[in-house]
Amino acid sequence: MSKKPDAVLVKAATLLDDELSHFEGLLQELKAPVNSEKALQRARQRLEECSACEEKLAEHLRAFALAMQVMQARQQECMQLLNERAEGLQARLLDRNALVQRINQLGQKAGQVSDPISALAEPAWESPTPELLSSVAEMSARLESVIAEAAAVATSAKESDWADVARDADALKQQLTAVRGKLLLGQRKLASRAPS
Repeated sequence: MSKKPDAVLVKAATLLDDELSHFEGLLQELKAPVNSEKALQRARQRLEECSACEEKLAEHLRAFALAMQVMQARQQECMQLLNERAEGLQARLLDRNALVQRINQLGQKAGQVSDPISALAEPAWESPTPELLSSVAEMSARLESVIAEAAAVATSAKESDWADVARDADALKQQLTAVRGKLLLGQRKLASRAPS
């Protein structure tokens, strides 16, 4: 099992720090006065250790730099994923807003169509006039158009996985279908009373 990249970075930093501390310790020992053969031998030995320590420091620095590059690549990958997710969320928001706007417009159209139908009093259905027949035919056509639009919005919302918006569009469609039922009933009354 490979080590996690952050564990590699920590290990590289720890090894580098330990080696640097060892190097600093050797340099402190080199500050001791050299006033005997033994002190001279010890100083020469510390110089050789310092040389070996410099090589190890260079190795640890390379390992640390490589671990940092891996961490930087991970960080860049995270930033790229974050940007992609933010763009995806923005697209979803725009999609939802467009669907909600369509439902709001449908609500206005539905009111413009259903209010005149609801306003027709029962006596109006009793006496067919050419104007009433023409008005009812126009309202019927407009109502069918709005019902079709509501169905299209519901379908779009379902396809886009916006269940709440689809539910609202379906509810509007059902309300309009009920109004259509009232209108059809009125049209039948008018047809039965129309002169032949």
